[in-house]
Amino acid sequence: MKKYLRLLLFLCYSAIAFSQESFIAFYPKDVYEKANAVIKDYKLNLEITDYNKFKLNKYRVITVFNKQGLNCLDTYEFFSKSTVVRDVEITVFNALGKEIKKIRKKDFEENSVSQGSVITDNRVLYFDYVPTEYPFTIVYKSEIVSDNTAFLPSWMPISDYNMSLIHSEFEIKYNKELNLNYKILDPETKITDHSIKVEDEQELLRFSLDSVNAVQKERYAPSMYKVFPKVMIGLEEFELEGIKGTAKSWEEFGNWMYTYLLADTEEIPEETIQKIANLIKDEKDNLKKAKIIYNYVQNNTRYVSIQLGIGGWKPMKAAEVDKLGYGDCKALTNYTRSLLKAFDIPSYYTIVYGDRAKRDLVEDFVSVQGNHVILGIPDKENIIWLECTSQDIPFGFQGNFTDDRKVLIVDKDKSKIVRTKTYEAETNRQITTGSYKITESGTMTSKITIESSGLDYLVYRELYTAPERDKKDHYLNTYSYLKNLNIQSLNLINDKEAVLFKEEIAMESVNYVEKYGNDLIFHYNAFNRMQKNSRKDPDRLLPFEIERGYYEEDRIDILLPEGYTISELPSEISIHSEFGEYDLSFQLKSENTVSYIRKLTLKKGMYQNDRFDEYQKFIGKIIKGDNIKILINKK
Repeated sequence: MKKYLRLLLFLCYSAIAFSQESFIAFYPKDVYEKANAVIKDYKLNLEITDYNKFKLNKYRVITVFNKQGLNCLDTYEFFSKSTVVRDVEITVFNALGKEIKKIRKKDFEENSVSQGSVITDNRVLYFDYVPTEYPFTIVYKSEIVSDNTAFLPSWMPISDYNMSLIHSEFEIKYNKELNLNYKILDPETKITDHSIKVEDEQELLRFSLDSVNAVQKERYAPSMYKVFPKVMIGLEEFELEGIKGTAKSWEEFGNWMYTYLLADTEEIPEETIQKIANLIKDEKDNLKKAKIIYNYVQNNTRYVSIQLGIGGWKPMKAAEVDKLGYGDCKALTNYTRSLLKAFDIPSYYTIVYGDRAKRDLVEDFVSVQGNHVILGIPDKENIIWLECTSQDIPFGFQGNFTDDRKVLIVDKDKSKIVRTKTYEAETNRQITTGSYKITESGTMTSKITIESSGLDYLVYRELYTAPERDKKDHYLNTYSYLKNLNIQSLNLINDKEAVLFKEEIAMESVNYVEKYGNDLIFHYNAFNRMQKNSRKDPDRLLPFEIERGYYEEDRIDILLPEGYTISELPSEISIHSEFGEYDLSFQLKSENTVSYIRKLTLKKGMYQNDRFDEYQKFIGKIIKGDNIKILINKK
């Protein structure tokens, strides 16, 4: 239907010159071919009249081809006491460019961002358009004014995969007395020859980007922040909810944060200080004291997102957290920091971009960045990182929400950008040991122990508190290739002290072994088998990224049935590649016992698109090794 409609539009309107003013949903094939949506025109006009005053006008024309494209609409505006939405309007056009709906400001819904566990004085004005047909085109216009110049808008003309762009520009008019800085983030992994054009005149900056066709998201593709260009702007002197700030250097910016956002929040009630003093009285080591205090915070507080006052950046006072027993990431981090400070234990309030996909603060552009706060405790040359929003995560364990990225530690006169802990492949370990026995009738019974550490600990830790049914389903899915699987017993051990998760499992699989005349044949690898290889990408455009590496080691004994012997062990396999290593060996321990050792290391890295075939071959060899079958003969 879509192809028919596009052909019809082409026949009907091929004589019409393509223009920015036309709202007909017709585009050349290379523009719409991989697109869920096309941004036909996107203009941001920003006027900064003072260090504490700006006005922003948006104009956006976007054609949506399918349901996935609805995610590209962005038909909303945030506002607060210091940010006012003066006007907002949506006009909807059908495929032929005929206006079918007009949505004015009074038609928009207003809502607080305070649903669930979030408390905030910020609100959102939005409209969820539900289309009756595709494609359609939306024209979106808005105007906002704000006193919060700490949050000047950035410009990301292409904000997702499968989005085409015809034209976009970002124009900034500003008072010449203001020190306005900008940073063009043009990722090394860019996949288009199109570059942002810059016009830099007195009191006027203009950025533009034209004619970029949609990029299909491919497997292992980097996050969009590593692929698509972006422009950041900022003032050296800004205002945040009536407080004047400075961003000339990270040290000055950190001093401002410490002075105006943290310094008056540190007081702890005397009663609590006495409680903590009793808890740590027998400890001399600061790190051991810090661990006790961290456990106290976990046992006596809970996480609630709170974004009140000073743009949501100022934490609640430590005394309030102590009284109420809850707080957001800022409040709980600052509370822990204040408790530590009360006993002369230094720590750093730290700003980070929290996300499963790694994202750095932009080190060479000083500005308000980040969306999350963690705590750092200096330990000689290292920093121990604490996630203060979790009630059960081990002391010093970060997890994949804040690992391996550039962050800002806020410390009076010593604020700076540092990198959080990197979990290398050998740290993310999964060690499987045990044995299984096969019978002549084809049944396999096993007892294995799996120990997971590093980031693997985080993955399996969630099983510990899961309902029994969910636990069973997890193993049935994990070992779905085992026929008629029965979990006979399961013991899960969460060792927070060692940051180790242990699984002790007894399983039975009926018909695991196949008869081959009088002989038997079966997969040697029953518990950690890589099964599927990704399809080839001969026309791959994007680089591919392995964000985190890992190490696996399996040491398993196989007990053969009485009256059977093995005439020949499988050959050893040793594969070494820049992507990782794979080693497999077998040993006949006795007449009826075969053992195998399997080791796999997958390394993190960013690789060019033309290396993907080689990576696939590497994975293919692992799959082949994991799926070797053993033939045993009847005596």
